[in-house]
Amino acid sequence: MKSNLFMGFLSGIFGNQKQQDKVEELPWHVLQSIAQLNEIDEKSKDNLVVIFKHSTRCPTSGMALRAFEQGFSQEHEGVHLYF
Repeated sequence: MKSNLFMGFLSGIFGNQKQQDKVEELPWHVLQSIAQLNEIDEKSKDNLVVIFKHSTRCPTSGMALRAFEQGFSQEHEGVHLYF
C-alpha cells in the first residue's frame, strides 16, 4: 500500500512537467545530522517521508530539485520533506 502511494506521489511530481509562474516555498526540514535519521525512520512508519539529496555543484541535481518543487502540490501536506 505504501509503495503505491509513494509511486503515485512521484508520478504526480515528475510525470507532469508544466511550468509554473511562481513556486511556493516548500516546507523543507534541513537534514543536518545522522541522529535525525532515527526520527525520520519513526515518522516514515506512519507518514510519507521524502529525503532529497542535493548537490549545489551538480546541474542535474538542480534540475531535479526545480522539477520536484514545481510539481509538488500543497495537497501533499502530510508529506515530510527533508533536504
